[in-house]
Parts: sequence; C-alpha cells; structure tokens
Amino acid sequence: PQVTFNEQEKTAQVVFTISEGPLVTVAEREVVGFPILQKMPHLSVKQGDPFVYSALQADTELLQQTLQKAGYQAATVHPQYEFLDEKTVKIVYQVNSGQQYYFGKLIIRGYFQTERKVIFRELDFKEHDPYNLEKIFSTQRRLYELGIFRTVTISPASSSPRAGGA
Repeated sequence: PQVTFNEQEKTAQVVFTISEGPLVTVAEREVVGFPILQKMPHLSVKQGDPFVYSALQADTELLQQTLQKAGYQAATVHPQYEFLDEKTVKIVYQVNSGQQYYFGKLIIRGYFQTERKVIFRELDFKEHDPYNLEKIFSTQRRLYELGIFRTVTISPASSSPRAGGA
C-alpha cells in the first residue's frame, strides 16, 4: 500500500491498488480419511461459495479441534485445493486421525478435609470418556474456583512401571 502522512491534520492516507481476477467458486468439498466429518454443518467452505483461503484455514483448524475433542490427540488435517478450471476449485481435507484415547482411572491425591464427592462433581469428564484437553483445563479451573485448594495439578499417570521396581 501507498501511505501519505498529513502532519497538519495528523492523518494517514492509505491507498491499496488491487487487480481483480476471476471469481473462483468451490465446485466440490471432500473430507478424506474420516468420512463422518464430511457432514459437519459448521464448515465455512461450501459448494458453490466463493473460494476464500482464510475460510479453508479456519475449517482445517475446526476439523482438527473436533477430532482432538473426540480423543484423537495426534490428529492432523491437511487441506488441499485443486483448480478444475479458471473459475472452480476442488477442496480436499486429508485427515489422519491417529489413535483415539479415553480417560482411564481417575486418581485424586492430596485432599484431606474435602469430601471426595465435592471434587468429583467438578470434573468435566469421567472414566471412559474420550480424552479431551479442554475438559482437563476446565476441570482445573472449576476446582480452583471452589476457593478451597492452594494448587490444582492435573497430569497423566505413568502407564509403565517405574525403573528399579517399587
């Protein structure tokens, strides 16, 4: 952009020069690797709409977050687009979901005066729910907000025996 400053009026005039090209629309949108995501109603990129790269990026993040909330912590989504001609594009979201994880046994340590049920009612998850990092953070926040704990640390338990026994 071209910027001109006016010292007297203390303003900046900004001039953008653009060159329009043809309107490119989405001819097809496909999710490969996890077909149930194909029917997600909240995706921004829709067939027949103008192709907007930022919408493609936003949908990629939405798909990845959706998978992570369902327990697929290592999920990746790679957007690809292919021009079918000068005015249409095909969008493909390539999904690699990875392994799905679930919450296992919940172990709570360090409480002596607080009843167990008080802590458990603040949990946003339970055993066998899909692992969801957002639910861990919201549980941590809810436990802090009770005002009865100095610290709240939530961490995964070791799934392998310690070296050296014991």
